[in-house]
Amino acid sequence: MNELIANLKGKLIVSCQAYMGEPLRHPETMAQMARAAELGGAAAIRCQGLSDIAAIKGRVEIPVLGLWKEGHDGVYITPTLRHARACIAAGADVVALDATGRPRPDGRTFEETVAALKGETLVMADCACMDDVRREILSADMVVFATPLYYYGMSAQLKTIIDRFCSANASITGRHMKAALLAVAWNADEWTFEALEAHYRTIVRYLHMEDAGMVLGRGCGTPGMTRRTGYPQAAYDLGASL
Repeated sequence: MNELIANLKGKLIVSCQAYMGEPLRHPETMAQMARAAELGGAAAIRCQGLSDIAAIKGRVEIPVLGLWKEGHDGVYITPTLRHARACIAAGADVVALDATGRPRPDGRTFEETVAALKGETLVMADCACMDDVRREILSADMVVFATPLYYYGMSAQLKTIIDRFCSANASITGRHMKAALLAVAWNADEWTFEALEAHYRTIVRYLHMEDAGMVLGRGCGTPGMTRRTGYPQAAYDLGASL
């Protein structure tokens, strides 16, 4: 797992965006707001436009998730490879892209755009529906299952996504992707994660994935409890090892 992604798990990303005609529409103002958000505990800033990306990158020390909106219809969130690379040049640590299957202005698919950007930047997929989520999964090299423990199983939200893998099973199994499990629980008993771990291993086996590791945080009922354990470092180390 990428170090930047591992460091953002469970933390707040603040969007600092204003549009033409709004009183706060100025890169310096957005940079000031981003700095205030950083001082307030934000782990990353999401912002729009090359001038804002550059101004915010020069003001904060946390990662900047950049995008470039052009127009109002169809694919307008970083709609082309050119837009994405311009965001990188402006200083974005991560580039947000429209991940829908709609036609893109440059004729590339989302998957082709992501493939062209590999090695240049991290990509955040802006999804509108399950088809978009599935498309993003199939363009990835690894899936990280992250969840709090709910009655000794994964969250309903994560289970819903996994349940809908069924329509893409053949495509997923053919990718032989890596997988990892990150989970936290208030309970600290040795058997706390037994059911979740068994479920995860079954999913990995069924989908022909390669288990890259697990971090199972016992006694992590609150952020303060979690910080006093070695689990955040363990998650970081897992990401750094990939």
